[in-house]
Amino acid sequence: YSVSFMPVTSKDKLFFAVVNEGASTGEDGLSVYSIDLNTNTVSLPVNYQTGKIPFAVSFSPITKDGNVFAGVANYGSNTVSFYQVDANTGIFKFIYESPVGRNPNSIAFSPITENNKLFVAVTNYRSNTVSVYDVNVENGKFNLLFSPSTGAYPLSVAFSPIISNNELFAAVANHSSNNVSVYNVDINNGNFKFVGNYRTGDIPFSVAFSPITSNGKLFAATANAGSANISIFQVVLGS
Repeated sequence: YSVSFMPVTSKDKLFFAVVNEGASTGEDGLSVYSIDLNTNTVSLPVNYQTGKIPFAVSFSPITKDGNVFAGVANYGSNTVSFYQVDANTGIFKFIYESPVGRNPNSIAFSPITENNKLFVAVTNYRSNTVSVYDVNVENGKFNLLFSPSTGAYPLSVAFSPIISNNELFAAVANHSSNNVSVYNVDINNGNFKFVGNYRTGDIPFSVAFSPITSNGKLFAATANAGSANISIFQVVLGS
């Protein structure tokens, strides 16, 4: 259902992870591969246990201490699995499995803030919420902060880059509301302050933010399955 590349931590290898729903194999899990950057060969997978029906996987940015974390949203067990990843070997160390809302289906890590804060957001499809965690980047502890409301049947969550005035945004694509919910994220405590719902095309399946452009602009987009189009927004900064 999902694939994610780890940030580059080695001059010789690049790692990526794929979640596997076990309808054909009988076993749900996470497969981690490495790419040899000299030969472009892909390794055999190293497999890890997850919750039931893992639906999405995401890596954190590299912390100031060189740590990398990963999370898996487990749609079938209503949990999220968290791991610390060895930056050199790509080995996953299980941290813990946290209960969230019903049918979590998307997960995203924030950028690391200037005060060394890192947050994680998980959309809960049948709870119409997004669960927000604070990550202690020094000891790897994940703390559930709150689960604010979204639109109907959220499918995707994304964080913006951090803007020059230390603003951070998050957006959630809502499948049955045909809109995207936007939040201003407090970089000190991770609080999601609701900004508004913005109309998209029909059945938005995915949302993403652009990098900040050279002239200081920021954009967001949704991919709309029902209307077979995309919706593009310019984010008004400093408003």
